[in-house]
Amino acid sequence: MTKTKISNPFLVNNYQGSDYFCDRKIETQTIKDNLYNGNSTTIMAIRRIGKTGLIQHVLDQLPTEYHGIYVDLLETENMNQLLNILATAIMSQTPQKSKFGKTIWNFFTSLRPTISFDPLNGLPQASFSISHEETKTNIGSVFEFLEQQNQKIVIAIDEFQQILNYPEKNVDAWLRTRIQHLNNVVFIFSGSQQHLMAELFGSPQRPFYRSSQIVQLKKIEQEAYTDFIVDLFSKYKYHVSRDIAEQMLDWTDRHTYFTQVLCNRVFARRTRNITSADWKAEASLILKEQEVLFFSFRNMLAKNQWKVLKAIAKQGKTYKPTAQAFLKKYKLSSSATVLKAIKALLNAELIYKDYDEHGEAFYAVYDLFFRRWSEQKAF
Repeated sequence: MTKTKISNPFLVNNYQGSDYFCDRKIETQTIKDNLYNGNSTTIMAIRRIGKTGLIQHVLDQLPTEYHGIYVDLLETENMNQLLNILATAIMSQTPQKSKFGKTIWNFFTSLRPTISFDPLNGLPQASFSISHEETKTNIGSVFEFLEQQNQKIVIAIDEFQQILNYPEKNVDAWLRTRIQHLNNVVFIFSGSQQHLMAELFGSPQRPFYRSSQIVQLKKIEQEAYTDFIVDLFSKYKYHVSRDIAEQMLDWTDRHTYFTQVLCNRVFARRTRNITSADWKAEASLILKEQEVLFFSFRNMLAKNQWKVLKAIAKQGKTYKPTAQAFLKKYKLSSSATVLKAIKALLNAELIYKDYDEHGEAFYAVYDLFFRRWSEQKAF
């Protein structure tokens, strides 16, 4: 992907090419090797650690004989919407005037969708008003059509766990049956709800069990991220020392999204020689701006849930939330109350459960800014 130089290189939401993408060399190569050998890949990670960016980075690097399609299921609520999103993604991400694009358009036109064009970007949008059985038939036809093409096809499905919320029963079993015999089409699966993705691909009772290679996405290593920050500031003639970059990474705990937000804000100051005071000033502003959101957590949670959320945030990583030392430190009532609150907070995706390098389980809050804000407060 060739891009012109952009005004702020620390991207928060959109992938703009390898010049603005940090590391992930091992993960990128692993996924590419999987694809080239006909193996699908499932990316497992906590939210906003860079899964979508990695997917787009891989698709951007595919050789010319491969055609990558990115599909986001987050907004879908049923199989008909899945068909709409899938068809729209394939049509909008395939140049219509190319030979392959003409083949794509002829095929989808034969399915008779309603095709409109986005008024902002001009890209096509497909919509099918058909029965449930016709929807299943059309999805199957799309896979069969792609299987017959001369180009290798990579379909990256983000927020794949959304299929568990569809009203139709056993969608994962139906999809698994349709794609397990495909040779020309390989998949990348990813999702923001790690526990559901783990269930879909890690449970022997689920149809997708052992159907793909698992890539566990962890935080970017300190040295690689430090190099990236220093070099990217330098390309725009800003000076950030390695020590300052490491300070910022320590504060964001090397979490990709929060690191990018902080660096984006520091860059936006337009200060040529960036000091510790500069990044700390931006960090304080971020927390102040987010405060109304943090108080909304308090308003939507039960009192005991709010207390447990604050305790886990202050602790950083909570290994034993029912231990007497933890209960006493944060003035929590009982282990049973804490466990009940943890279940509610997990369901609300305010905290997550993960494992450290020794295989020990811990709980942590998703929102690093909330964690830093909590550390400053005496509740």
